[in-house]
Amino acid sequence: MGNIETQKASMQTGDVFALLTDGFYEWERADKEQFGIERVVKVLIANQEKNATAILKAIRTAVEKFAAMKQSDDMTAIIIKKS
Repeated sequence: MGNIETQKASMQTGDVFALLTDGFYEWERADKEQFGIERVVKVLIANQEKNATAILKAIRTAVEKFAAMKQSDDMTAIIIKKS
């Protein structure tokens, strides 16, 4: 087993840490356009004052409205909000 490299990140009150699998930002609509990382970031910024659960719900809702079709890829997310 190799060495595992770790990193520390300082978070201030109100900061949001988001880790999403590609199932969110690669979700395509019928014309094959993907939701994209840029749209994920816009949703995060627009909802940064909300709690972690509400932020995740906002991302999921935005992606579903954009694509309007079933996602075949897995979707996993971790949202951490420093309070």
